[in-house]
Amino acid sequence: MLNIKNKFLALVTSFALWLFPFWVFAETLYNPMSGTKDVPTLIGKILSIVIGIIGAIALVMFIFGGFLWMTSAGDTGSIKKGKDTMVYAVLGLVVVFSARAILSFVFENLK
Repeated sequence: MLNIKNKFLALVTSFALWLFPFWVFAETLYNPMSGTKDVPTLIGKILSIVIGIIGAIALVMFIFGGFLWMTSAGDTGSIKKGKDTMVYAVLGLVVVFSARAILSFVFENLK
């Protein structure tokens, strides 16, 4: 029972520490959606935010794949898993940026 209480306390503490900067700087944060009046601009801003998040996730996956590869100690299964993770991260970025380019082309030609 004590172990569950410790885990819960650690979870609540880490969540509070994660939210602390948002509470402190909430009044000085920049609103990226301010001044948006038309739908293509709004969609473009949302896509830029999503692409930034996906880029960060791809970077983490690329680092994780490299970590698996470097710590494989000659195990061919771990080497393959690390290489595959890095290849899939790059392919994911290619798909996302291709989709962004296609959407930009479509929105520019709709005006």
